[in-house]
Amino acid sequence: MQNCSFISNQERFLGLIADTHNENELTRHAVTIFRNLDIRTVLHAGDVIRTDILNLFDGMQLYLAFGNGDDPQLLVPRCQRLGFPTPAYQHYIVHQNSAIFLFHGYAEQVPKYRDVCCDQNVSIIIKGHTHLRENFHKNHVWVINPGALHRTEDPTIAILDTAQRQLEYISLR
Repeated sequence: MQNCSFISNQERFLGLIADTHNENELTRHAVTIFRNLDIRTVLHAGDVIRTDILNLFDGMQLYLAFGNGDDPQLLVPRCQRLGFPTPAYQHYIVHQNSAIFLFHGYAEQVPKYRDVCCDQNVSIIIKGHTHLRENFHKNHVWVINPGALHRTEDPTIAILDTAQRQLEYISLR
């Protein structure tokens, strides 16, 4: 697997966020919730847009998948300065014996998404783009969209409990 990362198995909970789209105050609120829950690793399914949003995640481990509104030439240097893993269009992450595929989910990525849903090595897909919460199983794969912070009436994030295989959505309103 390309762009494969391993997260410590001591971390039971992962923070999930997508489509922050320059929503500075809502992102700050989301990060405060993650910190209060002692969540140190966050998976961002793309569309950060402005690089200053990334500063809010300082001191955390942020995995970022580029969204269709993101500029890799701006985001990569900022992520490197903050000590985050290098952002990419897709990440394969191994955690708690689960292989997680993180990507944004825009139209050009749909064929890859279909392939991953049939990949016996992947058990969880984290995606964004639609600005809608999703939580369903396709074949053997658990598909999750944490929702969005922008262009939605109910901005949400999610907490993934990898040990119990449970998902909790948290409204930011």
